[in-house]
Amino acid sequence: MSHPVGTLASVARRDIDDAIARLAERQSRLVRRAQVLDAGGYDQLIRRRVGARRWTAVGPGVYETRPGPRGATFDLWRAVLCAGDGAVASHGSAARVHRLLSFNAGAPEVLVPHRTNQVVAGATVHRTRSLPASHRTVVEQLPLTTVARTIVDLAAHAPRRRLLGVVEEALSARRVTHDELSRCLADLSKPGRRGLVTAASVFGELGPGPPVDQSVLEARLHQLLADGGLPPLWPQLPFPGRILPTGCVDGGYLDCRVILEVDGRRWHQRIEDLRRDRDRDNDAARLGWQTLRFLWEHVVGDPMGTLATIAEVRQVRLLAVRDEGRTESVS
Repeated sequence: MSHPVGTLASVARRDIDDAIARLAERQSRLVRRAQVLDAGGYDQLIRRRVGARRWTAVGPGVYETRPGPRGATFDLWRAVLCAGDGAVASHGSAARVHRLLSFNAGAPEVLVPHRTNQVVAGATVHRTRSLPASHRTVVEQLPLTTVARTIVDLAAHAPRRRLLGVVEEALSARRVTHDELSRCLADLSKPGRRGLVTAASVFGELGPGPPVDQSVLEARLHQLLADGGLPPLWPQLPFPGRILPTGCVDGGYLDCRVILEVDGRRWHQRIEDLRRDRDRDNDAARLGWQTLRFLWEHVVGDPMGTLATIAEVRQVRLLAVRDEGRTESVS
């Protein structure tokens, strides 16, 4: 049975309208231009609706699709959508969504990739070099930082006593675990990052227990590699750089020049020794060695992820070392 062209076009428009309406309802009545296009819409449709005052532009390429109350949720959605691809609610805004102790409702805060230069009127835009998928989550369709990442970000701005209360409450309410906090802190532990010392001090005070004996942790790592079918490490491998001329590392692979180090220290001790560890890693890298560092939380809390990382890095490094050998033989 054939249908008039006009009927098919009207059906298509209704489908587009329905898709846009459903999306807008999940986003506090707001949509981005890119989302309209993804739903099958087009720029002329947007222009017509803004011109007819059915939609209201509330930021560059962001539109309110129908009138309604504008509260804190609306403002936060507007900020996230205006901030562009990869933006998430963060800091105090994420803390309120996660129900981490009471935070005064201030300007919306969003986190964006470092190279983004977006400015959002009425909002605070933070930039970061590191926002992996493991630091992102979604609550009621809103993209935001995880509880662990939110807490680490807050450490750069909140007083220590305030942060201590937030972490204590989040742990007791089981909104976050010690392992999650530790992994997030390890991910972001770069020299010069604000709040690291404060976060490490608080996490250490509320930590699950004393430092883990290094020999026990090394034994767990060796057993993990054996269970996963990877070759055994060369134990207590002499450090290849200049910083420890008579020292050893926890283990390594000679064939692909990979050093494996495990760390059972508590948070504050790790932060205090962070620069020393980085210096050692850089010194080994000068001679072509890659260093992988794993915490107790990695080896015990995520053994399969730890094993996969080691296996993948080992494979890449083996290929690189073999390519080097072929290049040297040709020259």
